[in-house]
Amino acid sequence: MSDERGPGRTGSRDGELSDGGAVPTSSNHGTTTDIREDGAVVGMYHPKAAVRSSGGVAVFVQEAVRALAPERSVYLYSEGGEFTRTIQSSDVRVVTFERDRAWANLRELTPDVPFTPTWASNQLSESVVAFVNAARGSTLRHVEQQVDVLYTHNLVDTALLSNAVDVPVVRLFHSCQHVSRPGTVIDALSRPAARVANSDQTAREVATKLGHEVDWTV
Repeated sequence: MSDERGPGRTGSRDGELSDGGAVPTSSNHGTTTDIREDGAVVGMYHPKAAVRSSGGVAVFVQEAVRALAPERSVYLYSEGGEFTRTIQSSDVRVVTFERDRAWANLRELTPDVPFTPTWASNQLSESVVAFVNAARGSTLRHVEQQVDVLYTHNLVDTALLSNAVDVPVVRLFHSCQHVSRPGTVIDALSRPAARVANSDQTAREVATKLGHEVDWTV
């Protein structure tokens, strides 16, 4: 179930992502929005961002939405649980989806993906579990009804969400040093409206490993 809580309560808030030289983007069905517009509502999707106190990308997402919350409307989509201090002390609105216990042991029930390092297999399982629970509740419907653009932060989340919601999905690359064979297949199935890199170095990696020129860097 999707659980939206507002500022001041444990488990939710109201915030957003930076302009960063953004360009107009289009949804899967052609609706155009420009995320530089002051009125654009931004969604940030990361399954663990509200509850994980360590891990580079999760912490980045927390800090990003906290910094942007005073400037524009932002939603963070994450699994529910005990929110981190960063989220609790911010004005970010968090929409949560619960992790169904029936899926909790998915990682143990499935073998490693061939040609894929263990960390990537773990990420695949985590992303699939999160997406299934988000889809079973009202989270994806909330995305389509409330946000103008949705940011994702890994390959699997991007592939799943860009094919599931009628909202422009922007992939933010934090690194692209290692891409497995299955990773290239998953990337080919993705339909992001734009690709963004966190540095010029990452932009070069995306071009080399995946063959994409990023739309801008932040």
